Amino acid sequence: MNSDSQLQKKYSAIPSTLWPYYGDLRIKRPDHPIVKAIQSQGEDKTWQGINSLFEITSQNTGLPSERLLQDLGFDRSNLDDNHLQSIFAVIRTVNLLVPIGFTNLRPLPPNKSRRESDLLGEFNQTMFAIEVFRSNEVAYRFPNHNSPTQNLQNYVATRYKEKRSQLDASMNAHKCSKALLVVVMDSQPARALVSGDEWRVVAEKTFEMMGKPDNTHLLVFTGMADINGQDEHILYPPLG
Repeated sequence: MNSDSQLQKKYSAIPSTLWPYYGDLRIKRPDHPIVKAIQSQGEDKTWQGINSLFEITSQNTGLPSERLLQDLGFDRSNLDDNHLQSIFAVIRTVNLLVPIGFTNLRPLPPNKSRRESDLLGEFNQTMFAIEVFRSNEVAYRFPNHNSPTQNLQNYVATRYKEKRSQLDASMNAHKCSKALLVVVMDSQPARALVSGDEWRVVAEKTFEMMGKPDNTHLLVFTGMADINGQDEHILYPPLG
């Protein structure tokens, strides 16, 4: 195993604050997803992937990786499974929105006086408030499931209602005309089994359950490649 100093030199795009954080995870949270990923797929593959993630996102936002992590609310003391994974979900979102056509993407740092959305960005000179949440890999959710707690559309619609106030606060504070709710779909088996056409039906049904809100769009993506080798995603209604 390489030392942290060797890893930091080799993977220079990774923020320096992540190395002591990983050291804490190894000792205090050996069951953490990142620790387990390194054990299963190897150190080099895992860190290379994370390094590329920060490198590309820094290019897409114009922010150094240290600043990027800070503005996304990284907390060195938070060793919860979902803390770093949620930050990675926002970073992955940035890198998907750029090829879709979004520009001037930047994270909104945590605000002590109000909760805000995760990102701001522009599409065709229209400012968007962008909220990201992740359906994690240990949660069983599937489209049209009979159980409300495991029904994917119901889950997304419920989370939207929880997040709406944050979107509204950011839209008002930053003069945004539109909102975008992003669902990073890491839950199995839906992530692997639902196809591109089925995701479109899921997105339309979910948007209906959200109440078809004005000036709001829904983006669902899995991080998997579609048949054309592109990131699998569906954006509804279309941006136009």
